[in-house]
Amino acid sequence: MFISTFSMMYLAVVFICSYIIFETFISCANPNKVVITDKSITFEDPRHSDTYLWSEIKDFRVKALPNRKQVYIRINKDDFQLLKGRYWVFCLFFNDCDELYQFFLDKEAEIHPETLKAKAWNDSMSKKKKDS
Repeated sequence: MFISTFSMMYLAVVFICSYIIFETFISCANPNKVVITDKSITFEDPRHSDTYLWSEIKDFRVKALPNRKQVYIRINKDDFQLLKGRYWVFCLFFNDCDELYQFFLDKEAEIHPETLKAKAWNDSMSKKKKDS
């Protein structure tokens, strides 16, 4: 029925709606609380929380949207789990949004210092320190 009645568009809409429902209500993809300690990071929403020890994190990737102070975080991408490991953090909704946003960028550079992104980040930070 879907294919015979122009419904590829409807199929796409159903798929997108299903994904949004899954991301919003089932997984913890949009946490409303982030707890950072020396030993761990926890992403919480009203239904559950995901905690990662810093010592167990092998992969910590951040895609930053600086104009909105928003980050997309992937943790331990190779250890795929359906309900864990991918988070959208809207830093503007948190206390000390600039500090939180900066923390995520710094942590990625600390965990992956060999990446081009980290090298460029470190260069820009050293230039800022020289100018100050």
